[in-house]
Amino acid sequence: SPRGDVSPAGLRRARARWLRALRSRLRARESMLGERRLVLDEDDIHEDPFVQERARMKLAAGEIPTMTYTEPGLTITTIEVPAMGEVKVWHNFLHQLQVASGIVVLRGL
Repeated sequence: SPRGDVSPAGLRRARARWLRALRSRLRARESMLGERRLVLDEDDIHEDPFVQERARMKLAAGEIPTMTYTEPGLTITTIEVPAMGEVKVWHNFLHQLQVASGIVVLRGL
C-alpha cells in the first residue's frame, strides 16, 4: 500500500520509531544548548555571576546566548467583564484574553 503498514501493529511500530527519533533529537538539543537554571538573589551579586558559564559556552557562528529572568510562582490575569457590554467592549475583552498569561479570572461588574 502507498501509505505503508496501517495495521495496528504497524502503527505501533511507526509510533515507537517516531518517539525514539524525537527523544534522540531532544537529548541532542539539550546537550547543544546546555540549558542551566541559576537562582540568584540581587543582594548577593557583587560581580558578573555568569563569567564561568560564558567561558564554557560552545556557540556556532551566528548563535547568540540568551538569558531570561523568570519570577517564581504562577501568573494570574484578572479581566473585568461588564454585564451589559456593547460590541466595542467585546473586542477589548477578546484582546485582553489574547494577551493574558497564566490563570485568567473573569470578574463581573
